[in-house]
Amino acid sequence: MPKDNQIFTVQEVLADPLHPAHDEVANTILDLQEGKISMCACMGPMYGEPYCPCEMKRKNIPFSKAREEDEKRAKKEWAELIASGIFRNTSQ
Repeated sequence: MPKDNQIFTVQEVLADPLHPAHDEVANTILDLQEGKISMCACMGPMYGEPYCPCEMKRKNIPFSKAREEDEKRAKKEWAELIASGIFRNTSQ
């Protein structure tokens, strides 16, 4: 049985069926393997899409037209900002 504040690797937790976190870790890994969850850090679905951008890409689901248009606009605006010289290297 683990002691308080002791650090374990995932492999150690899975190897010890009596470890208090064993079932939760095993179920999380199973959910990952089955595609029920992903390890992204997205904010969730956007533009009325059914999944976050990471899951949309992973599941090969096309993005909404609204998202594609916003992404295109944002890339254009970003390129214009860079070209304007507003961003410069101040570490030199």
